[in-house]
Order: sequence, then structure tokens, then C-alpha cells
Amino acid sequence: MDEIKRLEEEIEKLKRELEELKKEKKEQELLEKDKIVEAIDKTEDIIKKSISILEGAIIGSLEGIKKGIQGKENGK
Repeated sequence: MDEIKRLEEEIEKLKRELEELKKEKKEQELLEKDKIVEAIDKTEDIIKKSISILEGAIIGSLEGIKKGIQGKENGK
């Protein structure tokens, strides 16, 4: 009978440990998801800044070309 009682206690202990491990795994998965979302946000910011820089460079080039053409038309 003592052996059965001891085994039941051991089973309960293992169940608690298993639940704790599941809880830790869920917490770790949430942290990993947060890191992924953070990396995506940073990537998005970098892309937005890069596009903004390219847009400025293209617009600046087009304005320079336009001024050059207008200057030739005006005989400058």
C-alpha cells in the first residue's frame, strides 16, 4: 500500500513538473514571437527610410534635369 501511495505522489509531482514545463515553453514562445515582431518592425523602419532616401534622390535628380532643360531653353 505504501508503494502505491508513493507512486501516486510521484505521478502528481511529475504532472506538476510537466505543467510547469508547458508554462515555461509558452512563455518562451511568446518571447520569441515578441523578438520576431520587433525584428519585423525594425526592418519595416529601415525599408521606409531607404525608400524615403531614394525618393529624395530621384526627385532631386529630376528637378536638376528639369532646371538644366529649362536653362537651355532660356539660353543660359
